[in-house]
Amino acid sequence: MATILASTSQAAAATTTTSAFAFNADNEVIASCTNGATPPNSGCQVILQASVDNVNWNNLDRRSFGVAPSQLYYQTFELAQYTGGQSGGAPTVLGVLQPAAGWLYYRLQFAGNDTQAVTVAATDADPIEVQVVTLAGTTATTGGAIGAWSPPQGGPILITNLVIYSTANSTGAANISAGVAANATTSSATLVNAQALGSAANTAIFSGTGTSATVGSILTGTQAVTFTGSANSSGYAGKAYITYIKP
Repeated sequence: MATILASTSQAAAATTTTSAFAFNADNEVIASCTNGATPPNSGCQVILQASVDNVNWNNLDRRSFGVAPSQLYYQTFELAQYTGGQSGGAPTVLGVLQPAAGWLYYRLQFAGNDTQAVTVAATDADPIEVQVVTLAGTTATTGGAIGAWSPPQGGPILITNLVIYSTANSTGAANISAGVAANATTSSATLVNAQALGSAANTAIFSGTGTSATVGSILTGTQAVTFTGSANSSGYAGKAYITYIKP
């Protein structure tokens, strides 16, 4: 979590504008406002602004905080709503309104708080994402034959957990391995190493995130998470749940 605006006192009816901050499309920007013992007549406001040149700024979204005394309030902006749409999804209405080149700069402006000073601050957060990957058994034992996944927004990402849940297990004696590989057709076992696929459904749940001695949980460039069987895995079906952070 990076600081956009360190906690600062904003005088009554004053305006505080941050510098343009670095961002990823899937960041969450968290703004806060704290009222004093005497609340303002009108609550603090925070405006998300965007620009293509870091000179001319457009108001994208305005949020209002509450007015209770001695109360800390939060407002959260999901930047994917303003940068063309959620990762892997269709553009939002706000995304369609952006310039063809996209917004290149974002900043926050705090205003409002008529009659009383408030304390304002802002940070950005790297939200935890969960990706579901469908897995299917096959006669092939080549890398990624059971399944493979690369993040739609590119790397690097930090994988914090991987769970493989089997709904129909292989009737053979195959093992499954999963890990971060150079590409989608290379096998890897940095996350799950040769776990047996049994013969009963809903019984095989495997998890792993690599160890501190490896970099198996960090995915960069064109790397992919691949799922590979050691032998014929026909009949197998399942899903992988990959939990990750985009730093």
